[in-house]
Amino acid sequence: MKAKPFIYLILLACCFRALCIEPPSEAQILQEWKAFYKIHFNLDLNLSGVDIPPYREAYDRIIIIAGGITYEEIILAMRQEFEVLFANKYLPKYFDIHIKSNRNNEETYAIRVKENNDSGEIQRTSTGVEKFSVDSIKVLIINNITLMERLIYELKYFDETRNHLDIETFTVCAGSFFDRDSPELSPAVGWKTGRGSYFPPFLFISECYSLFTLDGLYSRSVVSF
Repeated sequence: MKAKPFIYLILLACCFRALCIEPPSEAQILQEWKAFYKIHFNLDLNLSGVDIPPYREAYDRIIIIAGGITYEEIILAMRQEFEVLFANKYLPKYFDIHIKSNRNNEETYAIRVKENNDSGEIQRTSTGVEKFSVDSIKVLIINNITLMERLIYELKYFDETRNHLDIETFTVCAGSFFDRDSPELSPAVGWKTGRGSYFPPFLFISECYSLFTLDGLYSRSVVSF
């Protein structure tokens, strides 16, 4: 009789080890995303018909983009959790009207990205190149992350880790562009650590010209249908 608690402890340890080693199933991941959208957007998503892109090496992170969700709603949800600032005050007004992307969210869809909070490390290991212009990124990395995908990834990553992506670097969202400008402008997103209590940390959303090559400006490729 006294051996039973010891056996239970062994079984619990085995279960814990299995949970640590085995990645979550796609069904579990979809359940996490249903909870995410319910908590932050009060949406009851039906994900039964969402196709997950096939696995490609290193593309471990699945991101779900809800059909019909807007940038305004995403920014409001993020501001419930952390500070969000823009390169100029007019940027948010343009997002839902003027941003065009490689993928639209008329219907809910899924993508895969590489699991790394540093887009610079992803770019260096994927291409061996330190700096790209946005135009070069679009040529060399055909399937780039969009602004909406990057923002949802930020909020989900924060939920899981209480940390942020691209600390002191930027992801250029080359899968999106502003249709109001020529030459094209693409959005860029990064986390700024701030300057003490008078200037707290914040998510910074900016824009960059397609010909610019800047330090700290990197790409994120995705797998999609």
